[in-house]
Amino acid sequence: MRKYNGYRRGTPTQEREKLPAGGYVLKILDAEEIEYSWGSALKISFDIAEGERKDFFRLDYIGQQEPKKWRGTRSLTIPADDAEDGKKDYFANQMACIEASNPGFVFDFDEKTLKGKLVGAVFGEKEYEINGNHGFFVTCRGFRTADAIREGRFKIPQPLMLEKKSGAPDGFFPISDDDDSDLPF
Repeated sequence: MRKYNGYRRGTPTQEREKLPAGGYVLKILDAEEIEYSWGSALKISFDIAEGERKDFFRLDYIGQQEPKKWRGTRSLTIPADDAEDGKKDYFANQMACIEASNPGFVFDFDEKTLKGKLVGAVFGEKEYEINGNHGFFVTCRGFRTADAIREGRFKIPQPLMLEKKSGAPDGFFPISDDDDSDLPF
C-alpha cells in the first residue's frame, strides 16, 4: 500500500457521552447577538453548574478531536418590533427564568450582563437524519428557574420527531380505494 502525502498518526475514535434528557441548572458562560438575513438571535453558551453532570460540556469539548465545537448553546430569536405577541412573550418568559434564578438581576437588553448567571433548563431528545445516518441527540428545549429544576418541578419533553416523508410511510405504499384489481380477494 502506498503511503499518501500528508499522512499523520490519528486518534482512536471514541463514543461521546450522551447527556440524558432531563432538567439541569446551567451557568451562562457567554451571550451574544447574532445577525441573520431574517433577523437576530441571542446565542447563549452555557455549561451544567450543579449535580453529577457538572461541567458536562467542558469535558465534552476537551475530549473532542479537531475541529472542536462547543455544544452547550441555545439560540433564542429576538422578536422584531412587529412580531406576534406570542413570540415576544416567549422571549420575555425565557429572560424571566434567568431573572428569577438570580435574585436582584434585571435583564436590561445588554446581553453581556447574562454572563455568569444561573438558569434552569430542560433538555429533550430530537430526531435527526443526516447523510443516511439516523438517531437522536439531546438539546436544550427551554429555560426554567433554577429552583424548579432543583425541586424537580419540570417535565421532560417528548422527543421531537422528524416529519414523515411523503410516499411510502412505514413500508406501505398508498393505493387508490377504487383499484382492487391486484388484490387476492
